[in-house]
Amino acid sequence: FSPYLVLPAHLDRTLSPSQLRSILMHEFSHIYHRDPLAGLLQRLVIALYWWNPFVYALSKDFSRAREDISDNYALLENNAVEYAKCLVGLAEKAVITKRIPIFVGMAGKHPPLKDRIISIISKERNMDTKLKRTSIFMIVLMSILFSGVIMTHTWAIEKKKNDAGNSAGNYNIQKSYTYLNGL
Repeated sequence: FSPYLVLPAHLDRTLSPSQLRSILMHEFSHIYHRDPLAGLLQRLVIALYWWNPFVYALSKDFSRAREDISDNYALLENNAVEYAKCLVGLAEKAVITKRIPIFVGMAGKHPPLKDRIISIISKERNMDTKLKRTSIFMIVLMSILFSGVIMTHTWAIEKKKNDAGNSAGNYNIQKSYTYLNGL
C-alpha cells in the first residue's frame, strides 16, 4: 500500500506558498492516517449493510471526522480565513476545469464546502489531529452491538421457521405412528 499524491502542474503558480503548504499538509495527513484504506473499508461495510440507514449515518460522520482532522493539520500551517479562501479558490478552479479530473479530492463525497468553511473559521473548532480513543471505542462498540442485534434477529427468524417446520413434521410422524400402530 503506497499512496501517491498527484498535483496539477500549475498549482504551485496559482497558490501562495502558505496555501500550497496547507493543501499538502491536509493531503499528507490523509496518507499518514491511512484514510484511503479507511475509506475502502468504509465502502465495504456500506456494501455489506446497504439496507441499514444507521450505517450510512455512521459513514457520513466518520468521513466528516477524517476531513476535519486533515483540515486541522492544514490549519497548523495557515490561518483559518486564508485556508478557507484557498479551498474556495480550488473549488472554483475545479468547476472551471470540470472536464479534466484534476481535483479528484474536491469532487469526492465530502461535507458540503459551505459547511466545511463555516467549521474551519469557527472560533469553537475542535483542533484535534486524531480520533480520540473514546471515539474509536464507541465506533467499535456500536459495530459489535449492531452486528449482534442483526445476528440475533436473523437467528430468531430462522428458529421460528425451523420450529414451524418441525411442529408440522412431528405431527405427521405422530399420525403415521398411530396409523401403523393400529394395523
